[in-house]
Amino acid sequence: MDLLFRSEILKAIRKYFYSTSVIEVVTPIIQKFASSEVFIESIEVKNYGYLHTSPEHAMKQLLSKNKDSIFQICSVFRANEIGSLHKEEFQMLEWYRRSFDLMKLVEDTENLLRSILKEITANFDCADFCFPFEKISYKSLFFDSFSEDPHTVSLQKLSQISRNLKIPNINHSRSEYLDFLFALKIQPKIVSPTFVLDYPICQAAQAEICADDKGEKVAKRFELFIQGVELANAYQELRDPSELLTRFNNNNAIRRLHGKKQVMVDYQLLESLPLMPKCAGASLGIDRLMKIISRSSNIDKFYDID
Repeated sequence: MDLLFRSEILKAIRKYFYSTSVIEVVTPIIQKFASSEVFIESIEVKNYGYLHTSPEHAMKQLLSKNKDSIFQICSVFRANEIGSLHKEEFQMLEWYRRSFDLMKLVEDTENLLRSILKEITANFDCADFCFPFEKISYKSLFFDSFSEDPHTVSLQKLSQISRNLKIPNINHSRSEYLDFLFALKIQPKIVSPTFVLDYPICQAAQAEICADDKGEKVAKRFELFIQGVELANAYQELRDPSELLTRFNNNNAIRRLHGKKQVMVDYQLLESLPLMPKCAGASLGIDRLMKIISRSSNIDKFYDID
């Protein structure tokens, strides 16, 4: 039954994208460059490179050459990812929509999930989602929990809040403090499907930075949470290579503080960015989606071959 469940979800994903003129692509699993993310570790394939932690960089290079909206379903690999929500190898859906801004991608993500449920509920007992999903700013959630503005709160104040919550206080950057506090006190409370919008600029990753309605600079990024689980992560994509280089260098600086190996900058990606069309892109964990829809307690059951 679990094998059939996965098969039907994959079929539903493809049906949605084919029906909306998004092209399915395949990119190499082994990449020359490791991930520069501070808390994502790549698995090295000696003498060849690294198993990709995401098809993001390869898909962006493809976008710079072909311009079409694209999607991919693939296995990705991350070292030491073990737990009820993590595996070292898992399936990811990633897609990029040409000419989309972040809010159009929010709508697209809702439509995708609505379409998947419509396709599979006749044959499977599935969780019932209420559409449209809730939408709330990162600032609102953080202020409700800590009475502080995450965009302006000082590093000293973040350190103090963390000490009060018994979070170890060693070499934490502003982004790390925010991550820890969000994961500990905010994320578990997000039960209903909710898009969290407008992240602090220190957490922009590869998202554009723009002014919000009040003129405050925010990262044009969303994460979708359901039942306290992060299901999807999305950016209004940055196309400025100099800015992305700065962010890669900042990641390496934080990696040094934690005694981690620095990684080579992906200059192939930087060279392709100016040619990439305006777009928004998202990644979604298929195993987590299956867990949530089926109300399962663990993603391992979907890999059981005994």
